[in-house]
Amino acid sequence: MLSKQKYLYKNSVFSNTFLKRFKLQIKNCVQHQSREFSGGLQYTTNNRMEFLAVIKALETIKVIPSQIMVKSDSKYVVDAINKGMLKNWILKNFRGTKNFDLWLRFHRIYKQHQVQLKWIKGHNLHAENER
Repeated sequence: MLSKQKYLYKNSVFSNTFLKRFKLQIKNCVQHQSREFSGGLQYTTNNRMEFLAVIKALETIKVIPSQIMVKSDSKYVVDAINKGMLKNWILKNFRGTKNFDLWLRFHRIYKQHQVQLKWIKGHNLHAENER
């Protein structure tokens, strides 16, 4: 049975040459609760950090399955799902896919929920993306 709880997520990435950090917010729209998380890695890319933020957000949701709306300013993540690239990578067993380790981790969580992804323009005074 699918949980009626809906979650929203947003993320932002802060970076310098050696350290990339992400910050995300998860909102439970049914219970009107929210939580914030952050993390970071050295010597990585913005795409990996944007993607890791999405993965961390999904991993925190304990009600399985849930309906989830992911809002992100990462075209890399949103387009890969919405344009069907993930399905093609699965068929190829992720051969030749950049960041395949993260895609495998994402896919294990993604298939447990009903997830929609929506792209929002970054740094455009979007309230949830400017925190």
